[in-house]
Amino acid sequence: MGPSHKMNLSVAARVLGRFPLQADEALTRYLNLIGTALAAHSSHSDLNFHFALLDSDTVNAYSAPGGYIFITRGALLQAQDKSELAGIMAHEIVHISERHIVKALSIRASDSGSSVGLGRLLSGSSDTARVAFGQAVDQAVVILFERGYNQQDELEADQVTTLLLAQSGYDPLALHRYLERAQALEQSSASLNTTHPPSRQRLRTLDRVIEEEHLQELKLVRNSTRFKRYVIQP
Repeated sequence: MGPSHKMNLSVAARVLGRFPLQADEALTRYLNLIGTALAAHSSHSDLNFHFALLDSDTVNAYSAPGGYIFITRGALLQAQDKSELAGIMAHEIVHISERHIVKALSIRASDSGSSVGLGRLLSGSSDTARVAFGQAVDQAVVILFERGYNQQDELEADQVTTLLLAQSGYDPLALHRYLERAQALEQSSASLNTTHPPSRQRLRTLDRVIEEEHLQELKLVRNSTRFKRYVIQP
């Protein structure tokens, strides 16, 4: 197992250490079918993505490097059709395909004053490499659960997600609809706003790309009937 793969698994394990998996094989299979189809249209279609549902009422989703994507039950239950669920998943796929967390870690490693790249540190066997490995995993977890991605990366992910939805045959306005409802949750502790920019700012960004690309003219799949067979709405 290479150092990068080991790190990816370690970050994914930290996610599962915080939230247990939702034990629903049929729903997990449904998530993976949707996610795999979306990933095939992404800029990193060669990566083997894995999708899982977390047993948590918080409204969020997490993308660990290496293609591990986790969606909370709370986020899933806020979706009203398949295209909105695809929008949540596509957003996390874009974070991975655009290497946002890897770039963030590289910047932090550079800021520390080290002249040795993070990749070289992780591939070593010395005490320094082991310390660097632990620090990289810790920093990735802080990004996922506390600090979030930087604002530019989040807004970029929203824009690319909208295009990815259209390329995959889903309603490109799905993420916009989802975020409109998310605004009502942003006063609670279970809000997406804990690790994401305010929904109103994200909506302005989506409005711009939808208008520029004329996406409002597309009439693509929402698919609420099949979605409701897999997801029990509250």
